[in-house]
Amino acid sequence: MTLASAMCAAGDLSGKQVNRILDFLVTSRGVRPDIRTYNLLLSSIAGSVRNGKGSMSDAGAVLEMMDKEGRALNVFSFNSLLQILAQSAAKSSETVEIGDLESILTRMEADTVRPDTVSLNSALSAILALSKAGKASSKDADVLLDRLTALGVRPDAITYSRRLELLSLDASHGKGSYSEALMLLQSMREDRIKPNLVTLNILLRLVSNLIARGSAGMKEADEVMEFIREEKFTPTEHTVSAYCKCARLARKRAKRGHTGLPNEEAVYKAWALFKELEAERRTDRLYANMMDAFGSIGKESIAVGLIELAESHGVNSTTVMYNAALRCCRNVESFEAVLQRMRNANIDENEATQGLIDRARGGSDLTKNFDFYR
Repeated sequence: MTLASAMCAAGDLSGKQVNRILDFLVTSRGVRPDIRTYNLLLSSIAGSVRNGKGSMSDAGAVLEMMDKEGRALNVFSFNSLLQILAQSAAKSSETVEIGDLESILTRMEADTVRPDTVSLNSALSAILALSKAGKASSKDADVLLDRLTALGVRPDAITYSRRLELLSLDASHGKGSYSEALMLLQSMREDRIKPNLVTLNILLRLVSNLIARGSAGMKEADEVMEFIREEKFTPTEHTVSAYCKCARLARKRAKRGHTGLPNEEAVYKAWALFKELEAERRTDRLYANMMDAFGSIGKESIAVGLIELAESHGVNSTTVMYNAALRCCRNVESFEAVLQRMRNANIDENEATQGLIDRARGGSDLTKNFDFYR
């Protein structure tokens, strides 16, 4: 028991190491682990999968031993399996299908084990990961929710956040709408679950995806910010990053639709939010998002100047930041100057950097970068 607890706490053993220890205990020492120990082993494997050191097959070996020993799985066992599945689905190296989730839920029903909210959220996490790989969809989430809530499982804030993430993913693929998201938020409140900042940040990211395809604008982004203020939440770097993306993608509205012109007012509202955020909370990615926002309205010098601001606040320049600076350059001369700074600072270049170099040196109109990279 102590050994299993230590493994779970450390979270750095591989799945194979966990199984070797189990085999040693059972085969060499004659130990018959109880269900709690098995659950700790499964939990440890979930951690190993999350850290890239385990796989679904490692869990299968533990299940085989449990069946051999006649140990019935309980809700904690199944929850660990669902978490292992969700973590595996998020790894491109793992072959996981929606049928694997169905198999776990079917066995759960066959063993008359009642699922709980953790089961629901872990299963939704698996569907989200599978959806990102094109192997599942929001419909699968709806079926799951109907199935488990019919068994008396109550959703919580995490449940609604996962569902909003799926809607956000839909929005990035040209589906879904802001009204659907608001209906989900209303359902959350009807269930007497208070939206937290994580939930509202996801909603703001969803809006940015809708803006990208012209199905929303800054009106919706500002409405989400008003929700955040009403709940008396303090915006985090995630909030500001999402708002920066909205501002970068937004276009000025005319009486009929959008003018197609960048929304300068929105960018400066994002800048005000950025400045309100404590300097120590500003990450390289947030600086890059703010740079992109300024670049979208042609403010190259302000955007590139954020590199010095970041460094003055102890944020080391990164590839992400310099790629943003390069995107903001409006002519080849300024592009080459920023690229030289990047190389003088020994900042790694990646595939995105090379794409920017090819575009600049290939004679492309760099003033159109933010239409090209929209």
